[in-house]
Amino acid sequence: MKCEFCGSNMEIEQLYCPNCGKKNTHAENHQRDMQRYKQEFKRTKDEVIGNSRRFNTKTALISIVCVLAALSACCFLALSYSYEIRSYFQDKKIAAEKDKHVANIEKMMSEHDYNGMYFYIRYNKLDYSYSMRKYDTVFTCARTYHSIYNETISLFEREEIKEYDQDSISMIAGSLVNLKEYCDEKYMRDEEKTEENLEFIARTKEDVRDVVVAYFKLTDEESAEIYDLTKARLTILLEDAYNERK
Repeated sequence: MKCEFCGSNMEIEQLYCPNCGKKNTHAENHQRDMQRYKQEFKRTKDEVIGNSRRFNTKTALISIVCVLAALSACCFLALSYSYEIRSYFQDKKIAAEKDKHVANIEKMMSEHDYNGMYFYIRYNKLDYSYSMRKYDTVFTCARTYHSIYNETISLFEREEIKEYDQDSISMIAGSLVNLKEYCDEKYMRDEEKTEENLEFIARTKEDVRDVVVAYFKLTDEESAEIYDLTKARLTILLEDAYNERK
């Protein structure tokens, strides 16, 4: 720029003319403008950085929330279908060993080994397996025999009458009623109605009756009507018989 007093060349930042020494009025205005621009630039920069940090923090929080939500959804789905998934792989394993299981089950059926079958199906998780559905009612019979047998033995091995004996008797009566209802041929699938299965089911009912009659000392008349009574009447019959024995 030119000095407004002497016309000499000078820089706009110079406060005084190097030739005439007069004060450069433009320099003062320029410095004020530059200072203002620097302050505005700094303020704008700080706002941008602040907004960027807030944006990054908000973005990070949103990302974390989204990840946690996704993980929660995955966990929920895994838990919701855990039984189905576990059952699927369990049944695949059972299907691969089906021939072995069938041979063992039919051997225990021929030997009327109800308790052995009960522990076998529990250990190998054969209950309600699609691969072994042909034996569903057979398994129900084995479970019911085991339940009645154990509860009856426990009941009569007690030295004194206990308050919860009535609950045990009620459970035995309920199991007898269930044995009749759940092991009825009319409720069985066609694939279950084999000669071996039907014979095993009929024999199970007879053997269960023999256990109850032997321990409760029922008469022939009482024995004959066991599977014809309701749970309430059967409970009363067994309670009376139990009290007479004790």
